[in-house]
Amino acid sequence: MSAEVYYFTGTGNSFVVARNIAQKINGRLVSIASKEDENNLLINAKIIGIIFPVYHATFGYSGIPLIVRRFIGKIENINSKYVFAICTHSGMPGATIGNLNKIIKSKGGELSFGLTMKMSIPYTGIDKIKYAFFNTELKANILRDNKERQNLTEICNEKINSAYEHIIANKKGKLETTKIMFQLLHIPFYLLQKQTAKSRYKRLSNSSLTTFDKLTLFADRNFKINEKCNGCGICTKVCSVQNIEMVENLPKWQHRCENCYACFQWCPQDAIYGEIVEYEKKYHHPDVKLSDIMIK
Repeated sequence: MSAEVYYFTGTGNSFVVARNIAQKINGRLVSIASKEDENNLLINAKIIGIIFPVYHATFGYSGIPLIVRRFIGKIENINSKYVFAICTHSGMPGATIGNLNKIIKSKGGELSFGLTMKMSIPYTGIDKIKYAFFNTELKANILRDNKERQNLTEICNEKINSAYEHIIANKKGKLETTKIMFQLLHIPFYLLQKQTAKSRYKRLSNSSLTTFDKLTLFADRNFKINEKCNGCGICTKVCSVQNIEMVENLPKWQHRCENCYACFQWCPQDAIYGEIVEYEKKYHHPDVKLSDIMIK
């Protein structure tokens, strides 16, 4: 049965998951970014996989990157497909899978199963508090991170095998998402999170725009470069939405940012910084090469 596995990635985590599943089911691996300029997509494959990282779920938002939402909105015949999804995250995927299913249902389709996979290891809450209030340097604990990453890899491999078994059997499975009751009980907390996030992104974007989605596009105004930048242009090549242009041998962001931070993560000179990424660890998946990420 024909299959296509669509992915969006910044660090390479979602790419690795998509690649592994595509290999197992003999499916075609497709970058969602490669479909940005297309409209009214008709997908011939019987099976569609959608794999992406969770964004802003901890802020009380959907968790689904804008580029993924746009992609799903273009698919004309999703109602006739076996659709599965996997979202990679750093600890709190929230209702991302449930929110994705709502979008797909609005198009006449439905998720056959949806999984979440923790793959990133963020700084701890205590580390962030020490940094914010006591100016303590944020430093990764490499030994601890490597041990945790090994455990996460084993869990992810088990989930990939489970996904494979569901797909080849054309079987439905569970959607890994927060329950409705949990969401209802946490409405006050979600509202506070949303307001806090919106205030932060107004500051990052230096804008009074009214919607969070629009604010994220302009948050790239907060990216800065230091004297290490040698004008190599790699940041322009890993940006999924071609949001970076080289002007006088220096990168300039064009305010349609997905907040994937690929430019920051893959910069070989560590020349990109700013408040927007101050709590982000410098990381990309060890099994992913730069050529895998570069936009063709």
